[in-house]
Amino acid sequence: MHTLASARSRALAPLLAVALFAAGCSSDGSTPTQPGNGALAVTVSGLPSGTAASVSVTGPGGYSTNVAHTSTLTNLAPGSYQLIAASVASNDTNYVPSPASATLNVVSSSTPLPTTVVYSKTLTTLDLTIGAMYLTQSTQTLNGAVPLVQNRDGYLRVFVVANQANGAAPQVRVRFYVNGAQQGSPTIIAAPSHAVPTSVNQSVLANSWNLAVPGSMIKPGLSILADIDPSHAIPESQRANNSFPVSGTPLALTVKNLSPLYVRFIPVKQSVNNLTGNVSSSNKDALLAKTVKIHPISTFSADVHATYTTNALALTGGNANGSWGTILAEMLALRVAEGSPRNYFGIVKTSYTSGIAGISYIGGGASLGYDGSNEVEIISHELGHAWGRLHAPCGINGTTDPNYPYASGNIGVYGLDVATSTLYPPASAEVMSYCHPQWISDYTYTGVYNWRVGHPSAPDFVHADFQPCIIVWGRIVDGRVELEPSFQMLTHPSLPEKSGAYAVRALDASGAPLFALSFDGDSIADAPGAGRSFAYAIPLSRATKPIASLVLAGPRGNVRRDAAISTLGAASSATAGQRALADAHPALARRVGNGASITWNAQRYPLAVVRDAKTGEILSFARGGAAMVETRASDLELTLSDGVASTVMQSHVAP
Repeated sequence: MHTLASARSRALAPLLAVALFAAGCSSDGSTPTQPGNGALAVTVSGLPSGTAASVSVTGPGGYSTNVAHTSTLTNLAPGSYQLIAASVASNDTNYVPSPASATLNVVSSSTPLPTTVVYSKTLTTLDLTIGAMYLTQSTQTLNGAVPLVQNRDGYLRVFVVANQANGAAPQVRVRFYVNGAQQGSPTIIAAPSHAVPTSVNQSVLANSWNLAVPGSMIKPGLSILADIDPSHAIPESQRANNSFPVSGTPLALTVKNLSPLYVRFIPVKQSVNNLTGNVSSSNKDALLAKTVKIHPISTFSADVHATYTTNALALTGGNANGSWGTILAEMLALRVAEGSPRNYFGIVKTSYTSGIAGISYIGGGASLGYDGSNEVEIISHELGHAWGRLHAPCGINGTTDPNYPYASGNIGVYGLDVATSTLYPPASAEVMSYCHPQWISDYTYTGVYNWRVGHPSAPDFVHADFQPCIIVWGRIVDGRVELEPSFQMLTHPSLPEKSGAYAVRALDASGAPLFALSFDGDSIADAPGAGRSFAYAIPLSRATKPIASLVLAGPRGNVRRDAAISTLGAASSATAGQRALADAHPALARRVGNGASITWNAQRYPLAVVRDAKTGEILSFARGGAAMVETRASDLELTLSDGVASTVMQSHVAP
C-alpha cells in the first residue's frame, strides 16, 4: 500500500485523516491501457461534524470532481491525477491539510491503492475590524463630520483593516435605519480584493468596501450599521469587534432637507461695445454642473432673464474703471427691484482673455461672471462667495479667510465626484482659491451648508406681499459714498439684516425726517477696489409725506439727492402748469431691428428704468437720455427717476 501521509500526519491520524486508495501499478510498472478500470477511495476524518473538506481531484480527459466527505471515485481512466487539498475554516478554527497537493498515478486494478492526507487544527491570530466608515456626497472627513443633504446621492466607504498580512476576502453587511427602523434588507458588499489592508488608506477606492447610496435613502434620522464577515466564513481570533460602531448601535448621521438652489441667469449686453454674455435656456443647466457636484445641493432650478443692457464702461481685466463693480451693483438692484429671492447671476462677455473673470457679493444675492472657457468653475466660485465664503489662500493676491484650516489652500481631505467615482486627493485646490484643479474642502462645504440652512431659498415671493417701495441703491468706493437715483416700484420689501456704519435718511419738503436706514452694505470679492454696494426696497408706508430728499451718510462724508418740485404732487408748491410742462411726453420708444430705442429728458430724469410691460422684467437701468435695449416687446413700461421720485409711463414701441 502506497501512502502520501508524513510521519507527523500518521501520528495525528486518530484526530484527522484523509485516505485515498488508488488502483495499483502493474508488476512491470507499465500503465494499463484499458479505460475506466481505475478507482480512488477517499476517506475524510478529523473535521468537526458536518464540516466539509475541501479536496479536488482532476485527471485525464478533463476529469474534475470535489470531495467533501469520505467517497470512492470509480470508473476512472488510467493516467496521472492531481489532488489539491485546501484549508477549511470552522467555528473560528482553521484546519490545514497535509499534504496540500499530490500526484496520483491511476492504473487498471481491482484493488484500490490507499493513501493518507492529514488535516491538522491551527489557531488563527487574524483579527478583522472596521477602522472607519463614512458616507460622502462630495467631501468628507475620516470621522464623518461633514453633514449630509437629504435626497442627494451618496457613496459609502467602509474601511476594513486586519492586524496582520493576510489573504482574506470578507464580505461586509450594511444595514440602514431611519429613526431606528431598518430600511429594506441588508446589503452585502463583496471584498474589493483578496487581501484586507492593515491600515486605513483612503487614496484608492479599492482599499474600502464601497456602496453607491441613492438619494432616496438619505433622509433625516438616518443611521448605518456595518458588520464584517456576517456568515463567519473567515476564522478570526475574536469577533466582538466586527461591527461599526463596535457597540452594535447604528451610527447616527446628520441629514437636513436643504431648499433647492434657485438661480436666475441674466445675459448682460454692454451698450458701449455690444458684447452680450452667452447664456440661454440651452446651456443654463450646464453652467451649474460644477456647482451642483461640489456644493451641498440636492436639486436646482435655473431660468434665464431677458437680456439686460448696461451703460457701464467696457469691462477691463483689472477693473481700472470700476465697471465690474458697476454692473454687479446693477444686478443687485435688478434683483431687489424685481422682488425675487433667486440668486441673480449676470453673464458678460469680455474683450480680453486675461484678468477678472467674475465677482460676487460675500453673502449677497447677486454675482457676475464671464462666459469664457472656465465659466463653470467661475460660477461655482462666485456662488461660494454669495453663500458667505471668503477666499482660500492659494493664488490669491489679497485678503483670504483667516480661519481657513489648510495653509496651502488645498481641500485638506478626500473629495469624491459621486457620479463618476473620481477621487480628489487632499492636495487638490479649493474652489474658493485661484488654483487648479479644484474641488471643495470640508470647511467650505460645511460653511455653505450652514449658510443655506439659515437662508432657505424660494423661486418667487408671494406677489400678494408686494407693496409700493422706494428702491434706494448705491456704492461705497474707497470710503466715498455714491447714491444712485432712487425710484419707486411695486415689489417685495428688502431691508438690511443688521445696522452698520452707513445710513440713508429720507426727508420731506421741509427737511423733516421721514425714516432712516442703517446698514453696512455687501462687500465684494474678486475685483480690486470694487468696495461695497447696497440696494434696499423700503416700503413707502414708512413715509407719512412725499419724500423730497435722500441723504446717504458714512464715516467719510455724505451725499444728497433732491426730488424735482413737480414730482412732489400736492405737497409741492409748483403750479399744475409747471408740472404739466415738465412731464409732457417725457420719453419715446421706437423699434430698431431686434431692439427698441428709447429717448427721454436726461436733464430732468437721470435714470430711466426700462421694463417689459408684459413680463415685468427690467431691461435696463438706462442713463444719458438715450438707450438701446434688446427686446421684441411691443410695449414698455418706463419708470423715470428724478433722483428721488418717479414718473411712470407706458410706451408703445413705435415701428
